[in-house]
Amino acid sequence: IAKGPDGNMWFTDQESKPAIGQITSGGKITKSRLKAGSRPYYIAAGAHGVMWFTDGGRHPAIGRIAG
Repeated sequence: IAKGPDGNMWFTDQESKPAIGQITSGGKITKSRLKAGSRPYYIAAGAHGVMWFTDGGRHPAIGRIAG
């Protein structure tokens, strides 16, 4: 879990439907689903409102999602 430049908290979800999610200060949770076979691990804030994450799933990668 990491605080994003937008002030929201961002997290990775490795459950049956892998996703990157965010929790707003008001408590609203939204998720962006990833491809089947993904296993998102670490997430960190980057420059220009972008969140970076690692994916150690079937096709290991580094991904980014705009905040």
